[in-house]
Amino acid sequence: PRHLEIMAFESPPDARALKYVTSAAGLLTAARDLFLAILDAFRRRALHRDISVNNILVTNNQLLMVDWEIGRLFQEPSFAAEQGTVTGTLDTMSVGSLANWDPLPHDDLESAIYVLLKVLTKTFVPAVGQQSEWAVTLERYCWDDP
Repeated sequence: PRHLEIMAFESPPDARALKYVTSAAGLLTAARDLFLAILDAFRRRALHRDISVNNILVTNNQLLMVDWEIGRLFQEPSFAAEQGTVTGTLDTMSVGSLANWDPLPHDDLESAIYVLLKVLTKTFVPAVGQQSEWAVTLERYCWDDP
């Protein structure tokens, strides 16, 4: 088959986007769970292909990867690459995805790293005396607000 079958469900009412996790322990737990979820998808030969800050939800100490509409099994050819279409969330896409190469399992891992960096740079509070240096760094790398 050329499509990826998934189960549709309603997100739990207490689910929140990863960017709203405010504690270091919560973020570390979510990061671990994100990599485990990607590994589980890899074992099932599935790629998400749109890992972004808003597609990772946290609820009741569980992590949910949502919005699988452009996901695919990774042994399939990439029809998007043939058509010259780039799909996904641009600021967290892997280099290979941006170059329109066929999707590979490590692309989701690369996107996860970008998501975690984005969350860290958006929520991290610098030590007293380092606020101006941190502001310059954030301006230089300037993540877009979702």
